[in-house]
Amino acid sequence: PIYIALLGTSLPVIGVHHAFGDYQRRTRKLFAHIFRKRLSLLGVSDAVRDDMRRCLPKWPQARIQTLYNRIDVQALQASQVSVREARETLGLSMDAWIVGNVGRLHPDKDQTTLLHGFATALPGLPANSQLVILG
Repeated sequence: PIYIALLGTSLPVIGVHHAFGDYQRRTRKLFAHIFRKRLSLLGVSDAVRDDMRRCLPKWPQARIQTLYNRIDVQALQASQVSVREARETLGLSMDAWIVGNVGRLHPDKDQTTLLHGFATALPGLPANSQLVILG
């Protein structure tokens, strides 16, 4: 999408990146340098921003910034249901000991390691332990 916007228009473009390594490939670096005057980059965390800065060391740091995901905490809290209702909706017993994961179901989030880790840890966890993955 960033490259389509750059190739299809003469407008300034802001690219938002969620993952590490987006600019490690030589072709992406080249493309970014070609459109450097119109392209600004945002990482969703300082770590992603720092990774892009490391991959593009000749870029001015001011052109690669952090934009955190915005969450309206008050609105979220106002819409929360009770623990009982949440567990009923998800089919979880009230006495279950929950290990939870909320995130995109994507290789970047590596739920595979979570599954293996939970299986390894399970013998040492309470008898009613459950792994819940929401994505």
